[in-house]
Amino acid sequence: MTNPTLPTSRLFFDISSLIEYIERIDRYSGIQRVVSMLIVELSKKISPDLLYVSYYERSSGQHKCLRFSEIGAEVFLSPAAMRALFFRAKTTVTRIRALDHYADRPGKYYFHRTRLDVLSVLGKDKHFRRFNMTAADWYKSRFGGIDVTKIKRVDPQLLKNVAAPGDKMILLDSTWKDYQVKAFIQAKASGLVIYSLVHDLIPLLKPAMTDGLTPSVFLEWLTASIGYTDKFLANSEATQRDLAEFLTQRGISQTIPVVPLVQTGLLSEQMRAAAKPGPLRADIDVKAYPELYDILGINDQLRALINDPYVLCVGTIEARKNGWRLALAWKYLLEQGYVDLPRLVFAGRKGWLSKPLFDLLDGTGNLFGYVSVIDGPSDEELDFLYRHCLFVAMPSLYEGWGLPVGEALSYGKTAVISNTSSLPEVGQDLVEYCDPESVLSIAKAILALVETPARREELERKIASAHLRDWSDVARDLLLAID
Repeated sequence: MTNPTLPTSRLFFDISSLIEYIERIDRYSGIQRVVSMLIVELSKKISPDLLYVSYYERSSGQHKCLRFSEIGAEVFLSPAAMRALFFRAKTTVTRIRALDHYADRPGKYYFHRTRLDVLSVLGKDKHFRRFNMTAADWYKSRFGGIDVTKIKRVDPQLLKNVAAPGDKMILLDSTWKDYQVKAFIQAKASGLVIYSLVHDLIPLLKPAMTDGLTPSVFLEWLTASIGYTDKFLANSEATQRDLAEFLTQRGISQTIPVVPLVQTGLLSEQMRAAAKPGPLRADIDVKAYPELYDILGINDQLRALINDPYVLCVGTIEARKNGWRLALAWKYLLEQGYVDLPRLVFAGRKGWLSKPLFDLLDGTGNLFGYVSVIDGPSDEELDFLYRHCLFVAMPSLYEGWGLPVGEALSYGKTAVISNTSSLPEVGQDLVEYCDPESVLSIAKAILALVETPARREELERKIASAHLRDWSDVARDLLLAID
């Protein structure tokens, strides 16, 4: 395994898009998770004097930067803490799962939330016991596990006053906005060497599966990025091929290093270290009553799922993820008489062009009760779902990488996945493959793991002995790519 030469010039990771994201949404997913975890991992490997984050501040029209050490890993991994750092006047609170049964009654939701906020300040622990929380736990859960009132304000510097010619700027996020392009052009003109990580070319390759003007905006950005990017990087060999073809069409030939992403779980070491059993679990012998220990504090919707075997499909519920055909595969198997099928659980936010799937579910009573949808689960809830599922299904029509497949493997679970795009790079020989455009192929792959436990167990044994990529691997490969 080749080790990179540690950098001697400063590295600036632009987080302009990440900052826009956390102003609106209280949890990382997809690319945001990649950006946050990768920068935190890099902070363990290189001198703190060399690692910076930069961002374009639209209110002032200036490109600013901070040493990463001024933010710290704990704050950087928490969207709510980051929101408090960059938008103190606009700080909002996270969704409280314990009050989900009031989701359709906002008056009652805010009444009970405010009442419990007051009780948490007063330290009235007994009111939180049924949620497996203390009063302090409740308060922390409102702010992503961190007391945002104690986050220190930092004074950013102008990028132009810190960066020197030869320093490197790495763009890990989606940087499609016009103001971002202009900022990167200026950064290149000042002598920075700019690297752009491309996650996928889906808006160009599958334009009918994206929303509105996305394909044209993406094309405009990718074309413009040629002007400021010194070297492109790709997150998979599939993306590398797609990007190389795009550049070749424009008369550009360059080596595109591949920085494969992870096959690892959702919860970071910091998150696991910070996790506490909660008061309901405090007196339970986990060895004697493991199921009781595991389920206390879990909401009723998730508790109900583990009464029966289920297959888990994680990700934004949109056309490209192919949930409609996956549900049709369940319907086909039921019609063939396989009534002892496991349930199918979709876990993710509702996204683009998902109407065919929800029309199918609405018209069949959630496929006669075989299908459940968990809207926008938290990382802790996804962790619970992964641990208890039979296996994972991801028959996507196209992926740039496929984080849920890697997450499944990290939990020792195999998956049914597409035999196209980047997914074979993630699944390797540890999963069952299908043709994502064939309902029958998806159904056969599902049945192979459901009806033949020996096949599933064989794959699980292989997973247990396989080397799965972690964030340290990704950080090493990134440093090699920009060496």
